[in-house]
Amino acid sequence: MRVAVTGSTSVIGQRLLSKLSDSGHTPIPFGGSESNIWRIGHRCPSNLDLDALIHLAHDRSFTVHENIEAATILCESFKGKKIFLSSFSAHSESISIYGQSKYAIETIFNNSYGSSIRAGVVYGDNVEGIFAQMKFLIRKLPIVPLPYRGSPLLFMTHIDDLTSEIVKNLNKSEGLTTFGAHPMPISLSNLCFQIQKVYSLKQRSISIWRQPLDVSLRLLVRFLPNFPMVDSLLSLSCEASYEELSKLNMPETIFRVFEIN
Repeated sequence: MRVAVTGSTSVIGQRLLSKLSDSGHTPIPFGGSESNIWRIGHRCPSNLDLDALIHLAHDRSFTVHENIEAATILCESFKGKKIFLSSFSAHSESISIYGQSKYAIETIFNNSYGSSIRAGVVYGDNVEGIFAQMKFLIRKLPIVPLPYRGSPLLFMTHIDDLTSEIVKNLNKSEGLTTFGAHPMPISLSNLCFQIQKVYSLKQRSISIWRQPLDVSLRLLVRFLPNFPMVDSLLSLSCEASYEELSKLNMPETIFRVFEIN
């Protein structure tokens, strides 16, 4: 299959291109924000003879409405098999811009001959995103802050398991959102402890209560919309219910237990 990959310059995108090639497919990288082939908000090029499209790209500077409009344009311009990489920030009770956008785009793809994979916190060699940000902060700060007292439960996704499941979804039915993480969650406080343990760090931690943290984060997101760490923290404020998670399609890939190397 000739498979287009948006956001192909990201770490996940690069791993996915290799996985597609190893699986006998022909990947067509759509690149990043400076690409001359495709950009978020544009139609899918009609001259590339594609069999499938995998959508990894996301612009955090977009509003929820702008993200919905961009996804709609993309889906309307390509009628073939489509897969959208979503996030566990995406659920019906999400209050973050990122989570609300991802949740809405799931519906757009699933209703347009596509499917979605709801990944957890992605970790592994050279990953980007919130896991990399957490490692950086824990290694630099003298005291480790624990938002929401460290109680939020996080599902973890190894990058290699995620790319395997994405490729397997090329042969799955449309209209489904797949659970893309190990089924046993880890608390935020335990995750921070595991990171400290790997780097032989012994900082003290300080618990931050839900209020006034929620209010502060909501204000920061409004005035600093291009600061993704703030919106990522806000996504921890409200977790998806187990009832909602139980309705997700189960993956073919066996996602490994979280372990930092």
